[in-house]
Amino acid sequence: MMGASYFGVNQWSTAIQNPPHLKCIVPCPGTTDNFRGMIYPGSVLRSSFVIYIVSKILQEAIWPGLLPGKELPENVIAGIFANSEDGPFYWEHGGAWREMDKINVPVLSIAPAANDLHITQHLSHYNSIRSPKKLIISPWAGSRYQPFIFETEAINEYLLRWFDYWLKEIDTGIMDEPEVAIYDNGTGRWQYEDEYPVRRTEWKRFYIGTGLTSTSPWGSLGEDSPGRQKDSSTFKHPSVKRQIPGSFIFLPNPDNKEFLAFTTPPLEEDITIKGPVSMTLYASTTEKRPSDWAFFIKIGEIGPDGPALNPVTGKPFLRPDWTDAWTPKEVNLWSYGNLKTKFRRLDESRSKPGNPWHSFTDPEILEPNTVYEFQIELVPIFNTFKKGHKIWLQIACEDKDYNLWDSKSSYVTGPSPRSIDITVYHSREYPSHLVLPVVRDKEKDIKVKSPLCDFLPH
Repeated sequence: MMGASYFGVNQWSTAIQNPPHLKCIVPCPGTTDNFRGMIYPGSVLRSSFVIYIVSKILQEAIWPGLLPGKELPENVIAGIFANSEDGPFYWEHGGAWREMDKINVPVLSIAPAANDLHITQHLSHYNSIRSPKKLIISPWAGSRYQPFIFETEAINEYLLRWFDYWLKEIDTGIMDEPEVAIYDNGTGRWQYEDEYPVRRTEWKRFYIGTGLTSTSPWGSLGEDSPGRQKDSSTFKHPSVKRQIPGSFIFLPNPDNKEFLAFTTPPLEEDITIKGPVSMTLYASTTEKRPSDWAFFIKIGEIGPDGPALNPVTGKPFLRPDWTDAWTPKEVNLWSYGNLKTKFRRLDESRSKPGNPWHSFTDPEILEPNTVYEFQIELVPIFNTFKKGHKIWLQIACEDKDYNLWDSKSSYVTGPSPRSIDITVYHSREYPSHLVLPVVRDKEKDIKVKSPLCDFLPH
């Protein structure tokens, strides 16, 4: 079996059943957890994706054409909305993550870097696979990753070697090569490793701070831990709008600061980040009623003269679909993640560096003016931030791909004219920080028979 997206998800679901006729699979990619990966990442409804599958996939693929008596089952959308806070509903109806260790067939796992739907839960359970396996983390290609993978000569040659080995019993040497191939988007080089995450990873903390200057609207981001006993930054919840008197019309308030942003100084040396990423955030809200809000985190890169350039093409990288109006034009985004705050509780037994694990089964309503800790999983990064570049971070409570005005359903209710402040803390007591997987170069590069040197972005 081979395929991406829907066809990748189905490969995992098939492989855990180990049918005797199945010889190998190539998911490229496919989430292993439909709740965390597609419908409710961070337990927040991804309304943009739901609208897509309802308007395109369900009507055009599953029930094609206007046939007498043929209607969409009522439970397609009702099931999504009625189970907004019920991860187990989705785990029973899709998602192989709990049974990945049952897979007996060989797996060639292909994960396009920064894929917005699949890559996080595609990679999170890679090490649960016990059968022979290989992993390719391919270049960033935006929403065009499928034709980019399947129409590239080098990857097709690699696929032929894989299928010849497992289907025709031809010794192509592919299983003698390192298990993992990772493309570094910042250098344009393939790097070969024996495991994922990389064993020599240093989990570095990058702390946020006030650090505002007269020339920058952004706070600071760096490896020095906070020095102040008390320090924080506050912004308005984006649903707080300015109401036109005597009407139901709400307009954006230009005086509202609706997000926070932080950046490192120009880097003094290259920093290679390869692997899972997370953020530990300490925050509170002034919301007086039982609070149900969410955080949206984005990480990007700024070059010395604007957006970072693709080292192969010399042009700016394609901007991902999750770039919004709050993303400055000089920022190229590499990662994002979100978490509904009432599901902040962790399952420590499943959590790993860069991969905080939330059960999404034990909601906790938050009290106003109380500081809580939130650990937020972000999309893995595979990029070298070059010397002179900056790492950029954004913290918000709203996002264009989601809807939080009514966080329990998909429709947009009227925004609130009330003043709701979100305060993020960055002090010695509450040191909010990113956790980044920094990987140093090997002393000696691994040589392979057929390197993926031609599998590069165009």
